[in-house]
Amino acid sequence: MDTRDIEKEQELLLHPSSAPAPAEKKPRKLRLFLSLFALLLLLQTLLSRPQLYLYRYFAPDVRGEGIGSVIAWFACPDVTELQCAFLTVPLDYLDPIDEYGGTVFTNPGGPGRNGTAYLIERGPAPNKILGGRYNILSWDPREVNMTTAPLGCFPTDCAEFLQDFKQMRLGLPMSPHHSSFDAAHAGADEWFLRTEAYYPATITSCGKNGNQKMLSAVSTPYVARDIVSILSALGEKDRGLQYWGFSYGTILSTTFAAIFPELVHRLVLDGVSDSRSYGNDMCLWGKSGMNDTHLVYEGFLHECALAGPGKCVLAGKGKLLEEIGREIFDLEATLLEKPLPMLFTGLNSGILAAPDVRFAIFAALYKPMLWPGLASALSAAIAGDCSALLYLTGFTSKEDMSWRDPLDNVFHRHMTRALSKPVAQSAIMCSDTDRTTLLPPGSAVPDTGFFRTWSEELAQESVTGENWARWIGRCRWWNVTAGEVYRGPWTREEGLRKTKRVIISFSLSPLFRSPYSRTDWVWYSGSPSSSSDRILPQA
Repeated sequence: MDTRDIEKEQELLLHPSSAPAPAEKKPRKLRLFLSLFALLLLLQTLLSRPQLYLYRYFAPDVRGEGIGSVIAWFACPDVTELQCAFLTVPLDYLDPIDEYGGTVFTNPGGPGRNGTAYLIERGPAPNKILGGRYNILSWDPREVNMTTAPLGCFPTDCAEFLQDFKQMRLGLPMSPHHSSFDAAHAGADEWFLRTEAYYPATITSCGKNGNQKMLSAVSTPYVARDIVSILSALGEKDRGLQYWGFSYGTILSTTFAAIFPELVHRLVLDGVSDSRSYGNDMCLWGKSGMNDTHLVYEGFLHECALAGPGKCVLAGKGKLLEEIGREIFDLEATLLEKPLPMLFTGLNSGILAAPDVRFAIFAALYKPMLWPGLASALSAAIAGDCSALLYLTGFTSKEDMSWRDPLDNVFHRHMTRALSKPVAQSAIMCSDTDRTTLLPPGSAVPDTGFFRTWSEELAQESVTGENWARWIGRCRWWNVTAGEVYRGPWTREEGLRKTKRVIISFSLSPLFRSPYSRTDWVWYSGSPSSSSDRILPQA
């Protein structure tokens, strides 16, 4: 017996009152559940692949682990002077399929999406695709969900959300209808004036209340450096980064590879977003993201007409896709003249206006699995019932409407909900890009006329163009200088080192322009690539 154990027993004999109080008895069912759960974990561990049982002798006063060690040592149950550990090894060294492949990092995009929630919701799918040979890791990037310190621009996530929600309720300028309605053009004039006032209101809140050091330290290069820290903590820096990124997640991985090419093992870029224009010309990035959106919208109309009224209520009897598209356009025109009122349904109330139709289409094009619901909601709105369409663009749960303390969670640390991303998204995106490209040539201040010109250009390119303009336009007012940015080089000719990448994109993508994906293949020549002409949902 160890001398410390003997001294502890002597202390208990001399002072029985110092003995720890017996733990409360857990309910029998709970004990049984915990026992069964522990047994299942043990069986899964023992049956999955061999584990070596390791012993080591340690110097009592030197307990430090080697840098990068992935072995978890514990006192051996039979001889406490020794330490023990389990180390998983391949079942058959001649069968590489059985080998553990390390950790695959994944980022769901955004910027500003919650990596933890993504892994909880989607984790089983990539695990199945990868054959169970890898640990799959995601994390909350800076200023997302539980990663602290918070930006602090608003006291709660609900306050931040409401600021953005009120701006969203201004709608859109709806410039495609200007030739039909002079009143709509007048409404567009007012929209640009009001929106231009909302942008600096948010930025001013950050200037007055925000954590200035954190606001300047959320750009993509900082997140890339955080990945290096995670790799080191996992003891996988020698292996290098294995990564599967979606949407903005492809920009993050491309930036990582440009800054740390020596730390790249394998990258999968899924739904490629153009890194070059993202950092150097946000307006061009917006255009590149919507180049094929009109084709996806036509795909929605085509599939509805093909399905017929039995599966798509918008189709009517023998309607062609052009007729369905005209009905939706006419619905917008009607709502421009006279919005539809809606009584409180428990979640939403107010009016259905023409921009709500565009907002709903934007959300559904991103996820074609929502197309049947969008078709039903549009059909109901044409008939005078706007509740379903407002549900697609408004509150979807009572929790969204609640005012919650960010520290009110089981971890007692700052946590945000999915609804509150606008400031974090702006801080990341607007820090990364060259703001001057969004301003008139030679000007240092935003100009409403200049903003309006390219907003109307985007509207002509896509049914969702004005929504993109509303989103990107806030960067014109962002006035926090990032501590670090990366805007090139992006090509091997410019000195970029070749890394292993698999690039996956779709020719008919709701958000990513396929020619830019092919440009990426040229930049990273030698990388395997895959494309598809099918209309598929983006992750």
